[in-house]
Amino acid sequence: MAKKQEPKSEEPKQEKPKDELLTIYEAAEYFKTNENTIKLWLQHGHLTEIRHGLIPMTSILHCRFNIRR
Repeated sequence: MAKKQEPKSEEPKQEKPKDELLTIYEAAEYFKTNENTIKLWLQHGHLTEIRHGLIPMTSILHCRFNIRR
């Protein structure tokens, strides 16, 4: 008798490590906003980047616009 395979359940979305770097596109996905908005936040100092286009997760977590606190 063959075992019935149970449907695979979706794994819960894991939090990103705090030392991970996100691209502008990934940051926009995280905040559910446009890439241009992320670029403006970088220009105005609301987010920091360590290399051109790379934003540390710590900056994302400390951003005052972060609605996921």
